[in-house]
Amino acid sequence: MSAVCIVLGILIIASRAPLVFAPQATLLFYRQMVATNGRVRALGVVVAGLGLAMLISGRNSDAGAELALFWFGVFMSAVAGGLLLILPGAYRTMAAGVLDFMGDPESADLAVTRVAGVFGVAVGGFFVYLGARVV
Repeated sequence: MSAVCIVLGILIIASRAPLVFAPQATLLFYRQMVATNGRVRALGVVVAGLGLAMLISGRNSDAGAELALFWFGVFMSAVAGGLLLILPGAYRTMAAGVLDFMGDPESADLAVTRVAGVFGVAVGGFFVYLGARVV
């Protein structure tokens, strides 16, 4: 279970830290990631696989943190992974709305994007801490 938490935390940090340091390039990259249904489905395979890893590692646990991670894995594999794999067009529409809210990559004011990046790094750091110390 701790390895899954640490890997999840590192993935979150690696995907959100660029929002703090290079928000324009990161937003353009995110827009390219959801540009086609095939790319969204490939992302769905990764999300569902990570969710399944959480399910497998926390299935026989009674501890609070491991149980919470188990249900987070249920959500990721069933809801998020399923949405990405079955309804990629709907996900692309939602992602476009979120990316539009985060800011235009061409503008200089990307404060919301940087705040989202800092928050994401904090969440990723929490998962790494959870895997290293708690679980």
